Amino acid sequence: MKRFNRIFHTHHRSTFFTSLILSMGFLFLIAGCSGNSKSSNDSACTTNAQCLNGYACQNGQCMPSSNSCSYTIDPTDNSLSSNGGYGSISVSAGSGCSWNATSNVSWITITSGSSGSGNGTVNYLVSENTGASCQYGTITVAGNTFIVTQAGTSGSCLANSVWPKFHGNMQNTGLSSIDTSANTGTLKWSYTTGNSINSSPAIGADGTIYVGSEDGNLYAINPNGGLKWSYTTGSWIESSPAIGADGTIYVGSYDNKLYAINPNGTLKWSYTTGNYIFSSPAIGADGTIYVGSHDYNLYAIH
Repeated sequence: MKRFNRIFHTHHRSTFFTSLILSMGFLFLIAGCSGNSKSSNDSACTTNAQCLNGYACQNGQCMPSSNSCSYTIDPTDNSLSSNGGYGSISVSAGSGCSWNATSNVSWITITSGSSGSGNGTVNYLVSENTGASCQYGTITVAGNTFIVTQAGTSGSCLANSVWPKFHGNMQNTGLSSIDTSANTGTLKWSYTTGNSINSSPAIGADGTIYVGSEDGNLYAINPNGGLKWSYTTGSWIESSPAIGADGTIYVGSYDNKLYAINPNGTLKWSYTTGNYIFSSPAIGADGTIYVGSHDYNLYAIH
């Protein structure tokens, strides 16, 4: 067999070839495309086919398609005093990848960088918090959530109640502001759990009483003594709950976990330590939760 090949270059992005094959008296003409040289991200285009993988033709130019863009922010949270103040968030993104930044609460204002493309910076202002309790807010930046925790004038992120944690307050004085001198000491009500109770109760802003039991449940009891809800952990509870300013209940369990329970009794999150927890959580002015574990570590969880 005799073969004769000739290649023609007809376009700067494509290579076409024509082959002539002479065999046994037959002449075959074969034409085709040997490949497609895609445009780079800064090249002009008319169709997506002319762009590299991960790029799309937008306004006559090859740009990264939305599904090929990834975004990260740094940092991911900030804690401020009741005075408020300014802060910034760094955005990392690919060239040509556009993004937006939006505040989700009225007391956080985006001062610059509400939108951008590629790497950039979002600047924001947190207004003064004149309330006693701390508050939480978020900024959505390129699909990522940035969390802002701001202390109140009391310097505490505890629930605004008469007894939000073990020993009552941030100073652990064990003193209540309620005058009980007129209390007659007669039984008002009792509630029976499935095992003994070594946990101390905490009282929410709405009067709900929270207490753990060695039956593995955290109980929420209404002020009239009726069950509001119970949440089951993996082992018994001797830890005393602490209630945050947003109503979240924090409690440890012998299943090695610290639990954050929403006011409606659903799980917000849990954090696993190396051994059981019977200490009572404390909440810092910036919203950080501190708790000790029998693995000999003190944990700061935000």
